Amino acid sequence: MNALKTAFLVTVIATVCCVLFSPGSALGAGDTGARVLGVEFQPLRPMTGDHLKVNINFSEEVVRADFKWLINGEEADAVDLDETDTVVKLERAIASGDKIEVTITPYDEEGAPGPMFTKKTSCGNAGPEMKLVRQNLTGETYEAEVEAVDPEGGKVALTLKQGPPGMKLRQDGRITWELDAGASGKFPVKVSAKDEAGAETILSFSFSINR
Repeated sequence: MNALKTAFLVTVIATVCCVLFSPGSALGAGDTGARVLGVEFQPLRPMTGDHLKVNINFSEEVVRADFKWLINGEEADAVDLDETDTVVKLERAIASGDKIEVTITPYDEEGAPGPMFTKKTSCGNAGPEMKLVRQNLTGETYEAEVEAVDPEGGKVALTLKQGPPGMKLRQDGRITWELDAGASGKFPVKVSAKDEAGAETILSFSFSINR
C-alpha cells in the first residue's frame, strides 16, 4: 500500500509596485514650543488591505494633538490606539493606488497650537494571496489543489515552477501527477501566482511517497 506523508512550507515572494513617500513637512510657526519631531508610517510600504497607522514623536511641550487624514483628497476617520496621540490608525483598509496624507497639529498645555506637520504616502499593489488547500494520493495518482486570490480583485495566472516530470497544473488550481513506476521519496513543488499588475507570489511545498 502506498503511504503519502505530506509536509509543506510556504514561502512568499512578492513583487510590488513602487511606493512613494514624502519626508514630512512642518507648516506655519507659532510661539509655543509644541512640535512634531517625527512621523513614521506603519507599515513602511503599505499595500492593499492594510490599516495604515502613524507613530509620532512629539516635543515634551505637547499635551494633545489633532489629526486630519485624507485618502485621495477626502477626509477619513482614524482612531487613537494608545490614548496619548502617539499612535493613530486609519479605520478603513486602503487599496492599491490610494494617496494618503496626514496632517498633525500639536498643542501645549495652554492650548496654543504648534506648527502643523504633514506627511504623505501611497498604497502599492499587493501580490496574490495563495495557499495549499488539499493534497492526497489515490492509487497511482497524486492530487493537490492551490487557491490564489488577488486582493485587488483582478485575474491571477498560475504557473508550475517546480515539480516531478509529468506533473500538471490547471488554472483552477488543481495539480495532478501520475506516479512513475517505482516513484519514492520527497518531491518539492513550487507554484507561481501572478496578478495583472505583475506582482507575483510563489507557494512552495513538498510531499513524500514511501513504498
